[in-house]
Amino acid sequence: MLESFRENKALLERAILAFILPGVAGAINAAGFVAVGAYTSHVTGAVARIGDELAAGHMWLATRSLIFVGSFFFGALLSTFLILYSKRRGSPPYWRALLVQCALVFVFATVSVGSEHRAHLNSLEMTSLICVAMGMQNALVTKLSDAVVRTTHMTGITTDIGIETARAIDHYRHLDDGRALHHLVLRDPEFRKLRLHLAVLASFLIGATVGPLLYIFVGHLGMLLPCTVLLLLAAFDGWVGLTAHSLAGHKSPEIT
Repeated sequence: MLESFRENKALLERAILAFILPGVAGAINAAGFVAVGAYTSHVTGAVARIGDELAAGHMWLATRSLIFVGSFFFGALLSTFLILYSKRRGSPPYWRALLVQCALVFVFATVSVGSEHRAHLNSLEMTSLICVAMGMQNALVTKLSDAVVRTTHMTGITTDIGIETARAIDHYRHLDDGRALHHLVLRDPEFRKLRLHLAVLASFLIGATVGPLLYIFVGHLGMLLPCTVLLLLAAFDGWVGLTAHSLAGHKSPEIT
């Protein structure tokens, strides 16, 4: 019974990883750009801008970008500490990090109620807040997937899709059993990562479309949708963790 539960849990975690969390990240990131004028998970761009502004002698603008990088780093640090703390206590590992991320997004959504659209454009505080939330989610998914997937930025995902697509085409060219390329990609276990990464990219794109649309039509309260999803995921992790703990007879979990 415990083994069956673990298999179902693994399937649910993969579904959440591929279809839900990337959509949440896409919604927060894209809606955040409309609201504050910055993509809050684009650390590469922020680091590059630090160099640009330093070269131009714009010390304050360079410092702003450094603060955003530091905020993302702090979010990843905080999320990892919360996950490790939960594991050491023998409690479900991810719910604390999810709740804190939910709280950050909730603060962003509610502190802006009644204000005009883009009232926080270029706001240091609000941009940093979302950067922390994005750092938290990226670290959480990294831990959950054993560093296979990141959900807050798509550069690595797109690179992996390119690599895995080339592998699929090359493998198809040397097949002699008559299988079609789409059958190979959709069914062959060897290309599971390709399917996962395509799902992550599609989910992020959907979230990145829905998030700004909600912001345009309902304002800052549109952020309550990803906030609600994060709250439900925290509750789900708590339920799954407690059930597994009960079935295992309160066996202490391994810390990783």
